[in-house]
Amino acid sequence: EGQAKIERQISEHYRDPLTVPAIAADAGLHPKYLMRVFKKQCGVSVWEYVTRLRVSHAQRLLITTDAKVVDVALESGFASVAPFYQAFQTYANQQRPLAYRRKHHLPPSS
Repeated sequence: EGQAKIERQISEHYRDPLTVPAIAADAGLHPKYLMRVFKKQCGVSVWEYVTRLRVSHAQRLLITTDAKVVDVALESGFASVAPFYQAFQTYANQQRPLAYRRKHHLPPSS
């Protein structure tokens, strides 16, 4: 139950500025305990989980919209473009965002 609540909270707020202490406070846990338990349960750190959600959101936006990369980055929860590019390439098979869009973009329906 506790783990599901934490995952749900993160999935509802990953586009907001998140911090481990804030997530832990919401769950009523010490931040270090949260990080240890989360990694044990999910197999990834809290930050990797948040970053993967953000990259997935960015991928959806790149495929379904014509928004500028900077807007996609900000809408996905990244504070700036540099960490967005780094995370995107890490979790999108080393593809850059525009290359990903060119490869997967859906044409507008007619």
